[in-house]
Amino acid sequence: MPLTEENQLEYRHLNEPKCPHCDRRLNIAEHELYFLYGNDDDVHEIVCPFCDKEMLVVPYAEWTFSTSEQDDD
Repeated sequence: MPLTEENQLEYRHLNEPKCPHCDRRLNIAEHELYFLYGNDDDVHEIVCPFCDKEMLVVPYAEWTFSTSEQDDD
């Protein structure tokens, strides 16, 4: 179902963009959309390769860190 006020949560924080017009997910590698991995909160206007309609994509990054490997003092 395309984006509506009632289903907005289905289009947020996904692993890949989902077209709000045709409801299809866009595989980043398959469609060479690597530029979407830019700065957090950058807004990208792209054209859906399935329905040819424009949409806005906002990337969000989540960082994780490890300190489990330490040199002996």
